Amino acid sequence: MQTTDIVIDFTTGLSGSVAWPWPIAVYLFLAGISGGAVALAITINLYKGTHADNPQMKAATMIGLVTILLGMVCLVLDLTDPFNFWRILIFYNPTSVMSIGVAALLFYIPLLFVLT
Repeated sequence: MQTTDIVIDFTTGLSGSVAWPWPIAVYLFLAGISGGAVALAITINLYKGTHADNPQMKAATMIGLVTILLGMVCLVLDLTDPFNFWRILIFYNPTSVMSIGVAALLFYIPLLFVLT
């Protein structure tokens, strides 16, 4: 009986680096801060049981709004032709991840204006 060596490859596929430029990394960081601030604002709103203007709610919504708008600036700066960014708002492709992200932001940013 012949024995064979069994080699198990434990690679995860994460060893290759993703070449994201710095504006995308900064946008993801700012979007995370914005989402956390809005989640905190909504939690405060639900916990209080009223729509009262309290300092925590004002601060959380302002932080959320400012950070997502700064993130949008980073995304526009990352584009090859930043003066034509409006095209993705008009020509929507439901199979594109970028178009789905734009649709989510078109819902999220006005929600933040209303909350603020």
